[in-house]
Amino acid sequence: MRFAARLMDSSLIPESEQNDGKILAQTSLAQIPLLATADKHLLDIDEDKLLLAFSDADLLMVHPVHPKRLLKALR
Repeated sequence: MRFAARLMDSSLIPESEQNDGKILAQTSLAQIPLLATADKHLLDIDEDKLLLAFSDADLLMVHPVHPKRLLKALR
């Protein structure tokens, strides 16, 4: 996917983590705004740069969030 390549080109994800970019793109296309994950590569992405990448690709922003933080927020 082109979006995954953009994330790698922008150094938002390592080249070895192409699937992470695909997961973000697929989640966006499914119009799901949150991605519950324990994947450190996704959780460590700079949120402002990620927002810009989604905006440039004309995709809905997806916010990676750790499941424990998500559960705490829902309580």
